[in-house]
Order: sequence, then C-alpha cells, then structure tokens
Amino acid sequence: MTFHERNPIKKIPVFGSKTPSLPSLPIYEHEGTRQEGTPLLSIPKLIEETHQFLDTFRIKAKENQMPNTIFFLDKSARPLAYVLRKLFPIYCPNTPLPAVRFINIGPINAPTRERTFIGPASIIEKTYGHHINKEGSMLVVNEWDQTGESTARAKKLLSEAFPQASISTQVAYTKLPAWYWNRFYSGVEEYGIADYHDMVVKAYNRETGEQLDGFYFNNPRMIEILDNVVGTIPYTKKGQRTIRTNQYWSVGIRKNLLDNLFPFRTIDMFKKTRKELDVLCKAIATKYVPT
Repeated sequence: MTFHERNPIKKIPVFGSKTPSLPSLPIYEHEGTRQEGTPLLSIPKLIEETHQFLDTFRIKAKENQMPNTIFFLDKSARPLAYVLRKLFPIYCPNTPLPAVRFINIGPINAPTRERTFIGPASIIEKTYGHHINKEGSMLVVNEWDQTGESTARAKKLLSEAFPQASISTQVAYTKLPAWYWNRFYSGVEEYGIADYHDMVVKAYNRETGEQLDGFYFNNPRMIEILDNVVGTIPYTKKGQRTIRTNQYWSVGIRKNLLDNLFPFRTIDMFKKTRKELDVLCKAIATKYVPT
C-alpha cells in the first residue's frame, strides 16, 4: 500500500479562501529557536519549497528526463530524500523511483575537513559503481548550499568517477532548513578522526603482525598510514538515535505522565523525526495535488 493510499488526500485550493492549518513540527520548530541570527525556512516556506522541489520531478517525468540515480549529499539532505521517497508516487505516478544514494562531500576548507571525502574519485566508483547505471544520468541534490562548493565538488568527483555519465545538480531550498543541525533528523554521523585512528591501527597490525590496541602519534608508520586514509570515506555511519527522558528539554519534547514515573526511559528520536516528516508529507500532499 502506498503512502497516498494510507493517507487519502483532501483537496484544498492553494489560492482559495480555505487554507490548510500549519502542521505541528515541534522538533523542527525547537531546533529553529536554537539558531538565532541564521535565516531559516519557516514551516510555510518549508512546505512551499519542498513542493517546488518535488514538482521538478513531475516535470522531469512528463518530459522523459528522469535521472537514473539521485545522489543526496550527507548528512542534512537525508530528510529531503525521505520526503521524496514518500511523495514520489503522488507526483510521479506510474514512474519508477530513481536509485537513491547518499554521498558525504562537503567544503574542502571546513573545520571538519578530516571527515569530508577528499578523494580519490576511484573510491566513489568502487563504492557505488556496482549498484547504479554508471553511464546513465545522475542528479546531485543538496538541500541548501551557501557557497555552492559542496555541490560543485560532488559533481566534479562524480564526473571523474563516472566519466560516461551525464551529471546535473539541484539545490532544494533558498534558506537553511532547521533540521540541518539536528542529528536525529539525519540519523547518521560522519567518520571522525577517531574512526580513522582505528582504521590505521588495524592496517598497521595487519602489516606488521603486531597486536597494538591504540594509535601512537610517535609512530612514523602510523602517521604515514593516517595521511593516506584520512578523507577517503565517501559515506556516513549510523548515528545516535535515542535519548533519555532527562534529555527531552534539549529537543523540545514535553514530558508526559510515564516520563515522570520512569525518568530514565529512552525514546527513539529518529522515529519521532520520521513521524514529523510524515506530517510534513501529508501537509504538502493536501495542499498541492499535481494535476
């Protein structure tokens, strides 16, 4: 059963006298209040611009220009990919969903550059090439890109990895969605320097036959291996998805009676954010029904 069948759409005119009430997105709204001074997407604009993004796929389907593969940039474009998967059958009925992949490419000069994929492009080909059409059309999607560097780097690296492919880019929003900072909305995290240290120790032990259990900064060979592996992971890993009751205040959730009775019970925040995205999907489908 599709999302559309599970959630029948009540058609409401976009410019009529009746206006759908705004959906309740408490986690999204709470995150927005924590980022003072940063222009963020309000919920009405989030609904409008997400629809505009989705509608480009309706046009692509109509003009027979649907990409074979869509690469969403990790981490913050993952919520947008979830929305696309949910609403694609409504915007593009009888059209197969393109292959959806995630790739972690950010600005090269960002403070966390050790976590950003820097190459070589051959790793991208090895990682993704077996599961996509390497000679087809590819679309790189970023939810927002202030400088354009992340999107441009992704296109460049994918072009080097798949020289026979036709690659285009698309940025969804004019302002930053508040979920950008919320780790539960993405559900994943980048490989940090500690992860690379673990990789180095394993590689060093395989090479030397030793059984070291930690990274040693005074070991020249370990430093050499580290220089070769930092920035070579083009994907992310599963992140923290649960919190305890006593952390609710940090994500804008109000305690209920059970929470007060069991102050250390945990809640799956990733599932809560997906429920919020489901609410967003229903609001979009209710207001904008492709004809």
